[in-house]
Amino acid sequence: MKAKHNSIKLILTFSVVTLLAVLCIAVVVACGQSDGAPQKLPTPDWPYRDDSSIAWNNDSRYTNFTVSVDGVEYQTTENSFDIAFAIEKGKTIEVKVKALGDGKYYSDSDWSRLLTIAPISLTMELITNKNEYKIKKCNKASGDIILPQMYNELPVTEVGSSAFQGCNDITSVTIPVGVKIIDSFAFRECAYLERVIIGDTVEKIREQAFPQCEKLKTVNIPKSVSTIGSMLFRQSGVSDLTVDADNPYYYAEGNCLIRKEDNAVIFANENSTIPSDVDTIAQDAIYSDKIEKLTIPDGVKKLTQYFICGSNLKHVQIPESVTEIETNAFRYSENIDKFIVDQCNLIYKNDCGHIIRKSDNVLMFGCRGNIVIPDYVTGIAASAFSGKDTQSALRIPKSVTWIGAQCFDGCKYLEYVYLPDTIIELGYSAISYVYDSEGKYASGTRSITIPEGCVCLGSMGTRTYSAPACEIDYDDGYAYVHSISYTIGGLLGVNYNLQVVINWEEHVDNLPYRYGYTLGGFSATPNGEPITTAEEIEQIAFMENTTVKAKVYPIWIANE
Repeated sequence: MKAKHNSIKLILTFSVVTLLAVLCIAVVVACGQSDGAPQKLPTPDWPYRDDSSIAWNNDSRYTNFTVSVDGVEYQTTENSFDIAFAIEKGKTIEVKVKALGDGKYYSDSDWSRLLTIAPISLTMELITNKNEYKIKKCNKASGDIILPQMYNELPVTEVGSSAFQGCNDITSVTIPVGVKIIDSFAFRECAYLERVIIGDTVEKIREQAFPQCEKLKTVNIPKSVSTIGSMLFRQSGVSDLTVDADNPYYYAEGNCLIRKEDNAVIFANENSTIPSDVDTIAQDAIYSDKIEKLTIPDGVKKLTQYFICGSNLKHVQIPESVTEIETNAFRYSENIDKFIVDQCNLIYKNDCGHIIRKSDNVLMFGCRGNIVIPDYVTGIAASAFSGKDTQSALRIPKSVTWIGAQCFDGCKYLEYVYLPDTIIELGYSAISYVYDSEGKYASGTRSITIPEGCVCLGSMGTRTYSAPACEIDYDDGYAYVHSISYTIGGLLGVNYNLQVVINWEEHVDNLPYRYGYTLGGFSATPNGEPITTAEEIEQIAFMENTTVKAKVYPIWIANE
């Protein structure tokens, strides 16, 4: 019985010792002493200036700090420090902070990033009919600047348009309480601007206030902001975007800025993840040359016109939830070579890489490359291929009856477009080309033959062949020029001989084309001998309303 008692006592003793050992290990780990050495404190965030003080983040492990002001060290127990004594000297100062450890459980942190505070030179302008000033222009500024609250004993309420444009030496800016408006392009092309601190009196931030600030990372929108213009951070690298939780108009999620009124994303970039619970991606929301593939999350319903601009965007994936894609949605993303639409989408589908509307088989958005238009497509929407690089010749299927405005505008390699006799309408500048400085053909479609009965809405933007200047014929249903009438002058009389001059050099930019054939020159009669360069030919003329004309006939040679 005694032996049994001793055995139980031994087991209990061993259990207690084991438990104590486990607890000791847990305490050591919790205190950062897993290897017997104090744990290094995390480095304080980059300090920021708040009027005459600097401040930085707090942490439950922090108890004391060292603040270095131009190399002189000061001690504080708060996560802020008054540096008015240094600012008042009117020279550039450098400030950094480190957290102090207790030497037992924690060791000192590394120094924070350096905060550089330099005097700034500004041009101020009195706002008409107000006792307020706006910052009109920054003459000199560098480092981490804070804008003035007062000038000539009057409040500063506005940062003017382009006021800090091109100020490359600025690394951060604090917009103080009192400022109400940040105007358009205010901080455009501030190449080294990394952080913006906006005071909670700012009400309006106008369009493109911070464009092309490539190093810009951290921005917080305060609760006071009620209006934000488009393309706010165009081509800027914002990766830490936040909005005050009490702002009634906007919120941030996934580095996206979202308008509450219509639940629409108004800003996103390559560092963003678009939430699936937003309804719309708004116009000019995404402007980035770093995005190569865009996947719209399932849940988004509407893609607005010009919602994305990206020269390197190649692939776009459309989910089942999207029910509306506005015209010109992808107008400024010319290098897309593939659209993929979820098979369960009820409105759209993809075919040959394009987006096609299911209800009427209209090709809505085209991709670049050696394009193929499916032979069931009934129409090609406005701007569908605008700016895209394509092959040099494109034959439009006979199923197509109309082509929308600017459909092939800016397709610099597309020299020949062959239209079938089914085409009844061409939109404004549906097909166009570019002249060089001397007025010669440079790129785009040289000329097209318009089928009889086709209506052209407004300027075609390219040289065209159509009646009554030409007689149009058809080969397998595709229009081509049978004869061309040249105006000679307003001579009187009927049935007399004229001298007609055809100069190939003068007409080289405006020659007719026929699918499957090569132009072999012109003749005075159908299937006649070719006219040589600048050769005069004799032709029987005819009269129309006192305007004398002469006909010539293209010679078509079938390609092998």
